[in-house]
Amino acid sequence: MTGNRSPVLIPFCGADLRTRRAALGLHNRDSLHRMLGYRVPTIEVWERNRSLGPALDMAVVRLARIEKFADTITASLIARAETTGVIRTYRTDDEAAEGGTVIADAALHRVCAGRAAAACPDARLVIDSLTDSEQSTAEQKAAFLVRLAMLGLTWKPLRHATGINPRIVQLWLAGDDLTRIFPDQMQRIADMEAGMDTHRAVLLTHLDESGFVPVAYSDEDLAVIDPDTVITTDTHRVIAGDLLADDFDARARWVNPPPPREQRPDPSHAA
Repeated sequence: MTGNRSPVLIPFCGADLRTRRAALGLHNRDSLHRMLGYRVPTIEVWERNRSLGPALDMAVVRLARIEKFADTITASLIARAETTGVIRTYRTDDEAAEGGTVIADAALHRVCAGRAAAACPDARLVIDSLTDSEQSTAEQKAAFLVRLAMLGLTWKPLRHATGINPRIVQLWLAGDDLTRIFPDQMQRIADMEAGMDTHRAVLLTHLDESGFVPVAYSDEDLAVIDPDTVITTDTHRVIAGDLLADDFDARARWVNPPPPREQRPDPSHAA
């Protein structure tokens, strides 16, 4: 047993669900519903700790099964990379399905590809639908998408964290040049990648001392956990989810309870 961890198995909370799905790249609403089998509004309520109990526990157990599938995919990618020197992944779910993957979710597969690339740093990352007259540019595009997946950055958080306009990236992926993404913006991504191990160590210290992985809902919460970090809240939750996946007895706790889900105004009450 580690630190002050309780010998009694503690129920899961919303932070467990939020972080572990983030670590798997399950940000998309359709992916959430397809992979977990629950309506997205229900998942969002659970993640805000508004409803706890056996159903939430079962959702996390389902995530644990998906984590096992992800481990299988990663091991397969590593084995192929050691033979071919190539790690092939996908941009869309349709491509993933056509590629015969165990789970036809492209975002999850890119996470597995990133883990395989960490184990096989000399392997080339390839996404067949990202072509270019120069092979190195096509590989750069594939590597960029995988890097975003490992950081847990979708388009909106990418812009918030780096100032990179997602539309410019999409044009680049379609064949435009990358001159409008400035070096300092790309350096911001590299700095976050470099800061991941340091932040992981901070979370491990919290786990050893308190028995819980602290999870930030806001940037202010993240500053409480790790005042010196250079990563985003989204990347923080990916790291927390990885730690929890590696230790099924560990549990997450929100630093501060998330606010309730905003209610949309009733059109019948509109002025």
